[in-house]
Amino acid sequence: MDFGIWMIILWGLGIFDEILAGKVKYTVKIGIVINKEDECGLVVKQTWEEMRFVIERDKGASYDMVTLDGGQKHTLDNLLEARRHFSRKRYAILIGCHDDVTQTIANKFKVPYIVLEPPGQGRRVIGFNNVYHISPHYEIHLQAASDILYEYRWSKLAIIYSDTIGLHLIGDMMTKYQVQACRLTRKSSDRSVDMDIQKCLLKLRQGEFANILVNADGGYLARILYQAMKLSMLSDRYSWVVMNLDSDSRNLSEEFGYTQVNLTGLSIVDENYTATLLNRGPKRLSYNKALSVDAINLVLESVAKIRETWRHRNLSVACRGSGCVQPVPKDDIARAIKYANMRGVTGRIHFDEDGYRNNVSMQVQGLTENGIKRIGTWRQNENIFERRLQMPAPNLTAYSDTENVLAKYRPIKVVTLLESPFVMLKKEHATLIGNDRYEGFLVDLLAEVAKKLGFTDYYEIYEVPDGKYGSKGKDGKWNGIIHQLEICNATMSFAATSITSEREEVIDFTKPYKDLTYSILMKRPKRKATMFQFLTPFSGALWALMGVAIVVVSVMIFLMDRFVPNNLVHHADHTRFNAQESTWFTYSSLVGIGPEVYPRTISGRVLAAIWWFFSLILISSYTANLAAFLTVSKIETPIKSVADLAVQTKIGYGTVQNTYCETFFRKSNIEYLTKMWTYMSEVAPDSRVKNSSEGINKVLTGSYAFMFDTPILQYATTQECDAMIVGEPFNKRGYGIGVPRGAQYRDAISKEILILQEEQIVKKLENKWWGNAKCEEFKSVIPAGTESLPIENISGIFFVLIGGIILAVIVCFFEFILARRKNKLHKNSKITSTKRHSSVTDASDETKNFINPVTNIPSQVILTNGNTDKQMDKESSI
Repeated sequence: MDFGIWMIILWGLGIFDEILAGKVKYTVKIGIVINKEDECGLVVKQTWEEMRFVIERDKGASYDMVTLDGGQKHTLDNLLEARRHFSRKRYAILIGCHDDVTQTIANKFKVPYIVLEPPGQGRRVIGFNNVYHISPHYEIHLQAASDILYEYRWSKLAIIYSDTIGLHLIGDMMTKYQVQACRLTRKSSDRSVDMDIQKCLLKLRQGEFANILVNADGGYLARILYQAMKLSMLSDRYSWVVMNLDSDSRNLSEEFGYTQVNLTGLSIVDENYTATLLNRGPKRLSYNKALSVDAINLVLESVAKIRETWRHRNLSVACRGSGCVQPVPKDDIARAIKYANMRGVTGRIHFDEDGYRNNVSMQVQGLTENGIKRIGTWRQNENIFERRLQMPAPNLTAYSDTENVLAKYRPIKVVTLLESPFVMLKKEHATLIGNDRYEGFLVDLLAEVAKKLGFTDYYEIYEVPDGKYGSKGKDGKWNGIIHQLEICNATMSFAATSITSEREEVIDFTKPYKDLTYSILMKRPKRKATMFQFLTPFSGALWALMGVAIVVVSVMIFLMDRFVPNNLVHHADHTRFNAQESTWFTYSSLVGIGPEVYPRTISGRVLAAIWWFFSLILISSYTANLAAFLTVSKIETPIKSVADLAVQTKIGYGTVQNTYCETFFRKSNIEYLTKMWTYMSEVAPDSRVKNSSEGINKVLTGSYAFMFDTPILQYATTQECDAMIVGEPFNKRGYGIGVPRGAQYRDAISKEILILQEEQIVKKLENKWWGNAKCEEFKSVIPAGTESLPIENISGIFFVLIGGIILAVIVCFFEFILARRKNKLHKNSKITSTKRHSSVTDASDETKNFINPVTNIPSQVILTNGNTDKQMDKESSI
């Protein structure tokens, strides 16, 4: 038997010396009511057995303990059977759980009945004069809890309860707060109970209820807290209030004291008084155990007071001599209990007129690393709130330094999924064990984080059982890594898990450790080699227009040289622009050789200048484009973007099942993305693969486009030379480390991730795992400037050429008009000169044989001069 109970009973039997001095032996017949559905009767019986040898030391009284079954239905047959039973047994007092049949018959026979719990209806029952409820009524607990909630200023709370009284609790709280209730029912196995508790807590966490009120039977509290710890609901963001902290006798501080939970509880067990009785440190008793001790102690003290009263009054006894036995009347016991005022382990015991405890005081206790400590007091009879509830501050619990917070969760279970190059098995993994089997970017990153947070020797990597990242099914349940974190099977996840709002409804993510986009992976097409590569800089239409331009310009130069009057007469050394020379001039100017002759007319020179400018632009464009074609690998692909996939049917496409990439297509409202999801889900369901490795193999073996995370596909292109990424990345987001919802170590991990990024350690790890490429890097998208130059890009220079031709024609026209006018004037001048020559000739004949009297020059000389004038006129006409 527990030593503390011995001391308590001996204290209750402190008047043994006087009783032993008498000769009369008093007998008390005690009935213990045992209800199969409740354990309080069994606890009373167990406590009685533990106290038996102490009780038997009292030679002046004997106690006959008899058990009787409770829990019978309130029927006429059961009442009659109970009445016959009471008539035979003649009980002096009853102790045990509440039972309607027993209570009715006990009241009929006026047998005092000490009940260890309030009625299940949750209301005060009157009319039973001999029923005494040693446990404080439910209304007292409710009033105390309400005062604490008011002190904490809660407006939204969740209630976890395990009995019918909880229904009345919900009804009362709903008038004051926003309430979410969760009931725990009795199960046949512990596993079933734990599953119910876990389901309940997940529901509260999804509803973001951070304030939780617990009113549960004995044994539930520790289970609730344990499941809450697994779900990271004992962090500092959650606050718990327990209406009956005595319902579990286990040392909660040893199991949960290291957490940062704000847990406040009400306790009727006066541990200071218990410690005084035991003369040592506090000894924690369960709720029913403490009530059982007080109930038995109340009976013993009541009997002792009756004997003392009889002794002082010298009341006569019906027998004489030693060995006389006198039953203690039940009425006297009932009267003694009714007016009892004793101090017990549950506080001061006193009953009101209806048999309920009054003037109840409770201790407000908080859970700390150093144990459950008293942090306040609640007194029932105080009308002023400040006097009724005396607490120092709402934040009641005190915690120690939590620098290495993850060390408290050892062993730390890290869930992952094999994905190159994030997490991979080593080649020799079959000969290794534990974490040594794995390598990769995230394995190295995990080692760095563990080194920073001090849990290097305490973490264990395991692969997710179903091989999935995690998505929500039609039934609302998650699978994969997300499910492992949701039910707290894992402490954290180190995998290529993308951060999404839907996933953050059930788990938490750290800061992103790497950016994420989606890309398309396709098989690399073979290069197309051709002997006419030099023609690729220009499109076919552009080449045709160049030929037309050469012909047109050649013809225009020929015509201008032929029909402009200034070119009708040539010097002997001047070459005419015939068809051959015009074509050669045009071509040689275009290719930059330079012509041998140049136009002499103004219009020809205007056209030549425009043609030279045209040639300069065209040759420069050709040279630049040809250089780009010769230096950049050009890979022709039929797919350039996600939209191209949607509008074709020759190439299949898909992604990995149960990933956010799949969810992205499924939930998209964009028309072509919706069309693609219809294809992947209905037309070709096998296009969605189980993992990325299967998708990459499908790309290499067939006409298939694989859409998935860009970092994973980039690594694939460095290892598989026949694969390439096409198009631009889309849907940018980030990778994060997943932790259970509300995990208090999330911020610590996020901080270390940021530090590692600032120290360039993350960058070094990326270069280590993505920089070791087996294949040359190339791009399937043709860079700007390497496509065949279309007409649209250079059509302007043709318009310039056309404008130049028109200008040359206009100049040629005016030049032609001016030349004709000049020739006409020249002809008129020639006619006048001819007439003048004729008159001079006649005059010379008359004076042919005479000597000039003035100059004395012979006439021959004058004729010679005349001939000279004719020669001059001839030259002038020329």
